[in-house]
Amino acid sequence: MADKELLRTYGDLAATKGFVDYGSSISPGRALEVAARKASNAAAERESKNAAIKSGINANMAKMDDNVDLTAYTSEEQKGIRNFITAERSRYAFAANEISKISDTTSPEYRHYADIMNEVNNGFKNLKTQLDGYKSDKVEFVKGVESDLWSAGNENFDTAASIYGVNEPTTFVIGDGGNIGFGVGDEVVAYSDFDKPFAKDFKTVNKILDKTNTLFSNHRELNVHSERALRAELTTMLNNPKALQSLLSSDFDDIGISFPEGLVYDPANIDAIRSQVMDTLMASYKDVAAQGKAEYDASRNPANPSNATDKNAAAIQGMMQAQIDSGDFGLINVSSNVQLKWSPANQGYVKMVRSSASGSWKAQQNSDGNRVVYLTPSHYK
Repeated sequence: MADKELLRTYGDLAATKGFVDYGSSISPGRALEVAARKASNAAAERESKNAAIKSGINANMAKMDDNVDLTAYTSEEQKGIRNFITAERSRYAFAANEISKISDTTSPEYRHYADIMNEVNNGFKNLKTQLDGYKSDKVEFVKGVESDLWSAGNENFDTAASIYGVNEPTTFVIGDGGNIGFGVGDEVVAYSDFDKPFAKDFKTVNKILDKTNTLFSNHRELNVHSERALRAELTTMLNNPKALQSLLSSDFDDIGISFPEGLVYDPANIDAIRSQVMDTLMASYKDVAAQGKAEYDASRNPANPSNATDKNAAAIQGMMQAQIDSGDFGLINVSSNVQLKWSPANQGYVKMVRSSASGSWKAQQNSDGNRVVYLTPSHYK
């Protein structure tokens, strides 16, 4: 009974209220207006979001340091530089686009794209640094060739000439991180690892010549202590292998600095080569010091009763003139420690002095390293 009453009551209620169609109460024009407003709001929201993304991309792109000056490079080099920059710009732009969509700056995804952007920027900076260095080195190399600056001891001079564009052409490449390189034969030489040409070692040679002049002027032969000090100086001077390479080449043959035939630079045996060079220079130092003392002693004792060959300047000039007049050139004994020896190569008389230490005769040298030669009798003093 109760159930029937309940159903009847629900039926009466349904009949009274009926189904309410709220949508029919809105006119078609009104419905379109609402839909348009919703679409407009969505579009505005989307555009705002896109604008924010674009702003983020532009801000990130502005941080890209791709300013590389292409002047002073060959067409092949310029092409390689442009290709590298274009590819890296694309990689940077992709990362900038992706990172602009990520609000959480601590997320792994954000750091991933930030690392890509930093990597590209660092590559551009590295490329610019290496290109600037290469351009400067190229100018220096050419100037060095013109002034005969480079040592004959360089083992990779032909490679350098190719890399700097004045010999056989090479292939210009740019690797990861903006590292430039050059294809030489079947290999690619990374410029950052390239052993650039070295100059003639005038600094070391000048030190040797200065020391030689000092030893000659001291008028003293070497002793154990002075030899030890000189060897220590040479150890420091010859510490750089390039100094050995320069000395053992033909760099200074024209000023009389040469070493025994067969003594050549060997990168696999540097210590032994350095020792031999030092021994040769020490022997020269000893001879020069002895020569200086001998001449000094002779100048202090112009007349030596125990030596029948001592002669004054006038007598020597007369003997020289007599030999020149007769064409029968030979040897003139000035004293026990000094001789004048005719030299066809010099077309004059070379002054020879005898070492009091070894008794051997050697040509006296001027401060410039050249032999003392008297071309006419009037020059002898």
